[in-house]
Amino acid sequence: MQGLFVKLGHLVERWPALTLGLALLLLIGAVFGTQRLTFSSGIETFVSTKSPLYQDFKRYARDFGSDPVIVVLRGQALDDLIHSRNLEAMGELATKLEGRGDVFSILSPLTLIQESAPPGSTLSPDLVKAQLLNPGTGRIKAQFRPVLPDQRHALILISLKGDLSLEEMRHSADEVSHLVEGLSFQGVEVSLTGVPVLTSQIDDLIYSNLRRTLVLSVGLMLLVLAVFFSVRGIFLWRWLALGVMVLALAYAFGAMGWLNIPLTMATMAIFPILVGLDIDYGIQLHNRFDEEVRKGQPPPQAGRTAITYIGPAIGIALLGAACGISALFSSPLPLIKDFAKMLIMGLAIAYMAALFLVPTFLRWRRRTPARELVTGRKGCLESGRGKVGGWAIRNPLLIVPLALALALAGLVVDPRIGIETDETKWIRKDLPVIRGFQELQELTGGVAGLNILVEGDIANPQVLQWMLEVAETAQRAHPEAISKVTSLAHLIRQQAGTIPPSAEVVNQVIGQLPPSVKRNLVNADLDAANLVLTIKYMPLADLKALQDEIEDIVSSPPAGVRAVPTGWTVIQTSIWLALGQERQRMTLWSIGFVFLGLLILFRGRLWRAMVATFPMVLVVGWSALLLYLAGIKYNPLTATMGALILGLGAEYTILVLWRYHQERGQDRPPPQAMVEAISRLGRAILASGLTTIAGFGALLYARDFLILRDFSLIIMSDIFLALVGSLVVMPAVVVWVDSRLARRPKQG
Repeated sequence: MQGLFVKLGHLVERWPALTLGLALLLLIGAVFGTQRLTFSSGIETFVSTKSPLYQDFKRYARDFGSDPVIVVLRGQALDDLIHSRNLEAMGELATKLEGRGDVFSILSPLTLIQESAPPGSTLSPDLVKAQLLNPGTGRIKAQFRPVLPDQRHALILISLKGDLSLEEMRHSADEVSHLVEGLSFQGVEVSLTGVPVLTSQIDDLIYSNLRRTLVLSVGLMLLVLAVFFSVRGIFLWRWLALGVMVLALAYAFGAMGWLNIPLTMATMAIFPILVGLDIDYGIQLHNRFDEEVRKGQPPPQAGRTAITYIGPAIGIALLGAACGISALFSSPLPLIKDFAKMLIMGLAIAYMAALFLVPTFLRWRRRTPARELVTGRKGCLESGRGKVGGWAIRNPLLIVPLALALALAGLVVDPRIGIETDETKWIRKDLPVIRGFQELQELTGGVAGLNILVEGDIANPQVLQWMLEVAETAQRAHPEAISKVTSLAHLIRQQAGTIPPSAEVVNQVIGQLPPSVKRNLVNADLDAANLVLTIKYMPLADLKALQDEIEDIVSSPPAGVRAVPTGWTVIQTSIWLALGQERQRMTLWSIGFVFLGLLILFRGRLWRAMVATFPMVLVVGWSALLLYLAGIKYNPLTATMGALILGLGAEYTILVLWRYHQERGQDRPPPQAMVEAISRLGRAILASGLTTIAGFGALLYARDFLILRDFSLIIMSDIFLALVGSLVVMPAVVVWVDSRLARRPKQG
């Protein structure tokens, strides 16, 4: 391996112009590649297309669409809602939406009034009221309550096509919003809500928050590098690693474009992690270059030496990270697999960019004058790190048992931490978008639909009776969770008074039902029906338990009939909970992959692989203990962080261990070799870790999103703990073990 990096070092030293020319050509290609990028947010990015969950959803979406965009009208009385100008606006909206490829159906007070009024009649106020109100009670008739929950609110339900991607759904919700803004409603307040609108508005908030935090993140990283990464030459050289990081990101996204790899929610999430590691690779090379320059080497030769001696260490660290991240391929979720694939590719590109570009740029730095050369004298930070390392080496019997005890305590309390599945705690409740969604829930008794896809001979009276029995059983078991049930069987019973005894009569009744209502409950071929349970908001874990119980209830349908819960509610619940439930399994896989990978890279030297993995295992326990004491729960964003920290944090231990063995190769005793390794390498590791912490710290500014705040806190704490494990615990273990191994021949 060393010989390969010697040749690379000579290549970069001899052909700097060629290196920069190729880098420029690749950058131009990357720019064109980014223009080919597409964004994919369809269900295929979340669920395997071969899974029953996906197949059930596609059949359901084909026949019944998806969650509706809901236009809410608020007035002082029923007369305000059914004012002629408002009914005309409803008609205009329906006309503009009809024929659009993204709209499945439209249901409004106007459509139901028109379908129930005598043919050819004029919709006078008296006729409209006669259609809407029960003459005996003066209350809204049952068939109109889906769009008139009371006499002060009216709803327009615009169901979108079920096969839309999340991005298409978001775009459709925005289009509906613009259309509604252009209508002239009179005497009522108009607002939009519903799952597509909520998703669209939250996405906008996320993007605006991320734009602000990105600027802050770069500023904080510049500040940390300026303060903690002191190198020779003009001040701007401290920021070279940051500039190379920007180029590496451009190469990575350009490669995605040329390889036709779409951007997804998962691949976008690699950005902050790549930023931290891209900077680290550049800092490590720059640090070794600066060390050689201080010894008197000219810049071109110092660059070659840096590649020769630190390049292999970073390469092994990269492979160790890839081994840890590869545990994510065991996830059944495509978005997690895409995340792992793109992260590994991005790290490889970042490594190559740093390996070739950092020494090439630094060769034009002026040569250090003789009066500035350092021969054995260390700066304050290097001396301080050496003292910390020396103290750790002298006290292994204090440090190691304490570290183990804290890690074991963390592993014991880890099952008690739990996962935050209450989505309302992921975002501030006082945001307007959340308040509107909660008001709708209070108005309608629920905003989420748990859909049951029933396939078979839907016109069979026995099937319809079974659907009623399912609804009654579910409501009786969960009256506090299920506010109402809607199905074709309920409409037929409402229309005919009971379920007709024959399929022929059932077909006649179905033909008399309002088309706008019927379309969302049964398909045209009468071989698929949609049984809708309107449920109140509940945490995801409780919702999953309800889904499982509903699945048991529908598990014994009539002969020739199949029934299964499906829809976006089921998909989203399955995704989020799968992320959380796989946390421990993926962490264990990651530990195993990192250890096996390092064992191979260290050519079967068992103790080296164990020592390099040991601090990261401790970090997993420490992190759990810290979360438990801070009262912070895991969330779906942080559920895979165990695997990531094991993969990425192993870099620090590998770099220190690599430099330690180089110092040992110069016949230094273990304590002196470790102090020297920490003194020389600790500056770069500390600067890299603090820079990454500062970058993630900017997410604390995204105050609207509590889930991002917790994600940032966990990442920052884990990186800090990884630094402690690498610079304090691991040196104590290595020196203690190596000192005893070195004395064995003498004792024999």
